[in-house]
Amino acid sequence: MLIICGVTVGIGQARQNDASLNASSDTSSDSDASAAASSENESIDESTPDDESSTEDEAALAVARFMELTELLDDYTKRIMTEEFVQYIVSSHGTADLNAVSDALENGTYTRETWHDVTGYTITVQYDVFCKKLDSSSENYDPYISFIGDSKQEGLIRFGFGGDFSFADNYYVGKAFVKRGEELDSIIDPEIVEMMKAFDIMTLNNEFVLSDNGTALSGKRFVFKASPVRVWIYDALGVDLVTLGNNHVYDYGEEAFFDTMQTLADAGIKYIGAGQNLEEAQQAWYFIINGRKIGILNGYRANEGSVTYTPGATKDRAGVLYSFDEIEMSKLIEQTKAQCDVLILFMHWGREDVTTLESIIKKQARVYIDAGVDAIVGCHTHVAQGLEIYNGVPIVYSMGNFLFNFKTLNSCLVGIEIDQDGALTMTYTPLLQKGTKLNSPTQIQAQMIRDLIMAISINVNISGSDIVSEIK
Repeated sequence: MLIICGVTVGIGQARQNDASLNASSDTSSDSDASAAASSENESIDESTPDDESSTEDEAALAVARFMELTELLDDYTKRIMTEEFVQYIVSSHGTADLNAVSDALENGTYTRETWHDVTGYTITVQYDVFCKKLDSSSENYDPYISFIGDSKQEGLIRFGFGGDFSFADNYYVGKAFVKRGEELDSIIDPEIVEMMKAFDIMTLNNEFVLSDNGTALSGKRFVFKASPVRVWIYDALGVDLVTLGNNHVYDYGEEAFFDTMQTLADAGIKYIGAGQNLEEAQQAWYFIINGRKIGILNGYRANEGSVTYTPGATKDRAGVLYSFDEIEMSKLIEQTKAQCDVLILFMHWGREDVTTLESIIKKQARVYIDAGVDAIVGCHTHVAQGLEIYNGVPIVYSMGNFLFNFKTLNSCLVGIEIDQDGALTMTYTPLLQKGTKLNSPTQIQAQMIRDLIMAISINVNISGSDIVSEIK
């Protein structure tokens, strides 16, 4: 699925032609996001070269020197390094910057981070902006990239994640919402909403259907459905992206499944983990913030019995992205990571209603990290499960319910922060689902939740300030 300037290889077309998905609604209003995107593009495209006195001959020599060193680059970077692209880098940043990268290649200190150190933009971002500039109409440009511009918090890029969420009209939370006068703070503490909105990108697992059509699948015990008008909840919560790779998005059949995707698209809510074919279901969503490109990928590996009701996407069939085969999933991860700087994997997996980890998901987590994933967050179990840090990479095996039913259960918001140097930190903020409402716990309750989570975790400490660290 390599993207070569205006042509996306291996990506389905179902969402590609939806203009509503080409505009970013990630940080506030569409107009604000458009302004941010414009600012980001201008800051790269129209920057003045550092070395004003560089002659055309000096620039040509710098380009020629760099092109001779491209064999020292990783495969992805080597593949995109056309002379035209390198000339664009010189025109945008100057001869001195390109020579600095060449120096790093020659003296053996080069990494892909070198581009960000020298220019303020990683090579993946440089290339995406180059492609977007070539395709001035943006009609053929990869629609799965959102240019956010600068993050909300200076120096940090912050991604937020919550687990299983059902706002279905025919289940506990949706019914309680109506009964309580349809006030948002009747089901979610306003303080939690403010925390969600503070993230640059907020993601939830959309575990219900958004449609007025379809028939409940015969023989399926639990089916969840909401009217499309309920999609407003995501904007109210500051949610930018939802995962559809779950065992309830197909509860009312194919027509309702298609309606769900279209309803989200029309509302400007991005989705991953499902599609009208396998290529679309395999597609990550990428966000460019602070000169870095972060991808989020969603896979499905719930109990195998659920596949009776939730089809896996194929070349010719709509469905979710099955991740039962870790070899195939690892190949996808490697391809996706090559195109971004940080890759976050959101998995729908694990045994429901128990805190004990399945051995298969522990195995798969390690395999996916070895393939290039930088952080893993999971859900599906409806109860919070433990955490682990493997080879420096944080894993939340299951966040449990974000807000799903009436039970009193531990919940959380997981934060993934990326600093100016590209270093990643995970936070785990305890929350409490109780009586069809998501509540902010007291300090005592929050510490009790941290202690419980640490007790079932593998090698993790959660500080009083919610920072996740490894116990060695």
